[in-house]
Amino acid sequence: MKERKEATFENQIEKEIEKVRVSLKHLKNQLFYCEPDAKEEAERWIEKYPMYQFKDFRIEEVVKKVNRRRGRPKDGEELQTYYRIEGDIEIKKEKVEKEKEKLGREEIYG
Repeated sequence: MKERKEATFENQIEKEIEKVRVSLKHLKNQLFYCEPDAKEEAERWIEKYPMYQFKDFRIEEVVKKVNRRRGRPKDGEELQTYYRIEGDIEIKKEKVEKEKEKLGREEIYG
């Protein structure tokens, strides 16, 4: 019985990892007007997914043209600076182990 619960737990973790990666991809595609906004959104994202943490977290500057015309920007053309979140995630092993331990207890106390 415990082996089956552990196998189910592993499958759930794999599915959640995929869901989290997609969510991270969407987060990385967002542009922010200032660096504090990007940091705040990253903190909100971590609160939403507490079993994960950022690995190689950084905020990059992105410069884009304001008038959105094709081609190389002319001298003196207005450019807007945006910020984007970059980095990877990793799973917190200790949180996963705690969740695995709970599986065994549910059988005894449940």
